[in-house]
Amino acid sequence: MHKIFFSLLLLAWLLMACSGKKNAPTNPEAASTPSDTTALAQTVADSPAPLPPLETGEFTLDDEKVFGKDIELTGTNIVEPDTFIFKPTGPRMVLNDNLLILSSWNGPFYVFTQPGFKYVKTIGRMGNGPDEFNSPVVFPSDDPQYVCYLTDQYLGKVYGVDKDLNMHFLKRLFDDGGVSTYLDRETTCPSGRDTVTYQLKSTLYRASLSDPTPGHKIHSLQMKSLGNMPFIGALGTNAERNRMVFAYKYAKIVKFMDLEAKQVRILNFQKSGFDEGTMHKVDGLDANMTHYMQVLPTRDYVFLTYSGQVPYDVGKDKNYFMWVEQYDWNGNPIRRFKIKDFSINAIVSRDASRLILTAYYYDDPFVVYDLPE
Repeated sequence: MHKIFFSLLLLAWLLMACSGKKNAPTNPEAASTPSDTTALAQTVADSPAPLPPLETGEFTLDDEKVFGKDIELTGTNIVEPDTFIFKPTGPRMVLNDNLLILSSWNGPFYVFTQPGFKYVKTIGRMGNGPDEFNSPVVFPSDDPQYVCYLTDQYLGKVYGVDKDLNMHFLKRLFDDGGVSTYLDRETTCPSGRDTVTYQLKSTLYRASLSDPTPGHKIHSLQMKSLGNMPFIGALGTNAERNRMVFAYKYAKIVKFMDLEAKQVRILNFQKSGFDEGTMHKVDGLDANMTHYMQVLPTRDYVFLTYSGQVPYDVGKDKNYFMWVEQYDWNGNPIRRFKIKDFSINAIVSRDASRLILTAYYYDDPFVVYDLPE
């Protein structure tokens, strides 16, 4: 009797064990692997919502009324965690995940970690030889295989930097045209996976980096109301949003456009005072007020750094300051910050939570501002 009982008990235990093995996953990672539905939901959550159509035309604005009271912010000067010493000259920065890449005329390209600002390496060499740089500029890449793009203002050569921080030649945007043909530091931007938008003289061009076809004109920056003023300014692009923004240096005017510049919205704050006579003097342009310095694109917003000062007066009493204006990608003003530093080189994180700049008057040049939601 006892043998029958134990035999039945053993049989029941075997049946339960077999049932458990049948329902267990054959792949030990399957239980922790997200489903396709979950991954799709995360991708949708990371994708920006579609924008309404751009309202075109020219609009006259009063910045005191549209922005309201300035939001004053104080930044944190970052004392670098190692002994790497440098002074950025003619700088521009790119943020890519946990890296910050900075171009400088004495670099040419420095790489730092984020958010710790620890020096990683220097990319490239200064000089006139092959793959060397005289006037280096770094700008973002929309191609996921590259951390950023590198170029030289006067040579027009573009390189992609891979995830191992090695550079690869991609294309030359123009033939050597002398000192009158050059890429502006603030107007060379990505506009899709393998395309870039850049300014030559008073015109914006678009070029593919994957074929030898020359760039084509997409928009003239000339405006009758600006007379003979130099068409200098800053450009920012967002291929996800099909938008680009150009802000003028010597007039408080901003253009919001689609990437093909078929739709254009002009914000005119009616501030200029440019003296055309200064164009014929050595360093004469610095006698004019500087308006916009940079266009800083993020996923959902675009930020414009604004001086409102004559370069000769900046820092005269070591009272450094500037403004940062925030807009949505359809050109609607949102708010304006007044920060207690002055810089021609800043960047805003993709999620618009931090502004990073370099200030020449600090021994450690990096300064970080936390932007309120």
